[in-house]
Amino acid sequence: MTNPELFKYDVRIRERLLRQGLVTEADVKKHLESLADVEAKCETLTQHQPALGYGDEEEDDDDEEAS
Repeated sequence: MTNPELFKYDVRIRERLLRQGLVTEADVKKHLESLADVEAKCETLTQHQPALGYGDEEEDDDDEEAS
């Protein structure tokens, strides 16, 4: 991130900052509401995630072809 101020809204550390009182729920809500909606510009990608059970069907297909 080019703006260190935005780190406080990072979901990976936000809960800790909320507990410590460094960020308020109102701050988070205001920040989220200010974000542009770019969903229409997105492309959905399917990523193989064996630990989460995603993409197992594709892996099975590969095994059958190798036999």
